[in-house]
Amino acid sequence: PFSTRLLTAVKALPGRYWNGTLKVWVVPKTSEAEVKYFGSKYHFTFGEPAPEVIQNFVIPELPELTTEIPLKRKLFPYQEKGVAYALDKKRLIIGDQPGLGKTGQSIAAILSANQFPCLVICPASLKINWQREWEIWTNKKARVIDPAIARYMDRWIDSGMIDVFIVNYESLKKYFVQEINEPEGKKLTIKNIMFNKKRELFKSVIVDESHRCKDLKTQQTKFVKGICQDKEWIFCLTGTPVVNKPKDLIPQLGIINRVNDFGGYKFFTDRYCGGLNGASNLKELNYKLNINCFYRRDKSEVLKDLP
Repeated sequence: PFSTRLLTAVKALPGRYWNGTLKVWVVPKTSEAEVKYFGSKYHFTFGEPAPEVIQNFVIPELPELTTEIPLKRKLFPYQEKGVAYALDKKRLIIGDQPGLGKTGQSIAAILSANQFPCLVICPASLKINWQREWEIWTNKKARVIDPAIARYMDRWIDSGMIDVFIVNYESLKKYFVQEINEPEGKKLTIKNIMFNKKRELFKSVIVDESHRCKDLKTQQTKFVKGICQDKEWIFCLTGTPVVNKPKDLIPQLGIINRVNDFGGYKFFTDRYCGGLNGASNLKELNYKLNINCFYRRDKSEVLKDLP
């Protein structure tokens, strides 16, 4: 029978992942010793080795949207499926091809879940577009953060005058970082960055063009990850989730707190990056991404839904 204690123990097994098609936990052969220890500790018995499962990596269809969302304009059927998936996963990468409406899908999901106040992090050139999109899709009040708004952010929220705050990447330090303690002779980590209390005001975060955070070493990536820390609802939007190699995904998975769903940093790099700078087991990676926290469609797949 289900046990939170057992589930926690299973999730601690190196490299484990949930196979939604077969409804089983799968652990790589390299973790055999840990599995045997787990079995012994929790009084499981081991039978004859099961025949090897042939994994075709069949990606299941996205779910159907079953709830009504009070939007000012109608979603296309394929967008409804994306919203349903986002509502189920809560922390994910929306990777639809440019032009298929990632912005509208993320707005619809946040509205349906009622996760306000919401913070949108985007390139400077898209701030006004994001404000306009919130007005087109919803009745929520969206504003671009400026010094006057930043100073009394909590009051704007308490008064109900702003529901969505929009900020560009370059302004994250100015509005959300209180202090950076540069370690001598060591790499800067999130632990060295002290954020102010403003980051605690938001229930949800949308990170647009999240492939800008593909480098773990940059302050920009650290700021985004620090702001998203402990948030239940995080959407990363990008039409190019992998710019060069699979390692580009690691910081984005870190932002949505999903690295452990792929066995942790070391397992991910060993299994899918050929050590770090390569690429390996890509069909498996694509399957696990889609099962856990990612979807992507291109125009050829959704032409029947488009006007």
